[in-house]
Amino acid sequence: MNRPDENMGQYFHELSKDISQGGRVKIPADSTLWPKSWRKIEYKTYANSTKIKLLGKDESKAAVKIISLTDVLEKRKSGDFENKDKSIEPISFSQLSFIINNSVGLIKVNENRRMYPSGGARYSLEFYFLVQNCSDLKPGFYHYNLLENSLELLEAINPEKCS
Repeated sequence: MNRPDENMGQYFHELSKDISQGGRVKIPADSTLWPKSWRKIEYKTYANSTKIKLLGKDESKAAVKIISLTDVLEKRKSGDFENKDKSIEPISFSQLSFIINNSVGLIKVNENRRMYPSGGARYSLEFYFLVQNCSDLKPGFYHYNLLENSLELLEAINPEKCS
């Protein structure tokens, strides 16, 4: 295949395919034969930050009322964004734990599989949360530490300045 002037992504994709799929790279089916760099997954942590342990999957699920997608869609309505006098009910720590566990957390604690897909299972994404109105958690900018299932406080904020 000649190097094209356009569509370099397709060119790279074709060259990096496994030989068994018509490409030029031999990728062993047995993952124990892969180079260490392919098997090692990097994790970011902030060692000097305050860590807040999230509730586990079962514990957060027990504390949250689960409703069907149909119920959510049927009850959805547009809000009155002009009326700033209405107070917004804070999300509970249990709800926040449930949302994080079921969106970016591990499927099973002893496996590396996550709730979202990743090409090559490299999981190169890091997740950060701006928390403004959560009971039992001070407003701030947080990093999600997957290995410890915790939030790492990077910077406390004044929620009044965010609105």
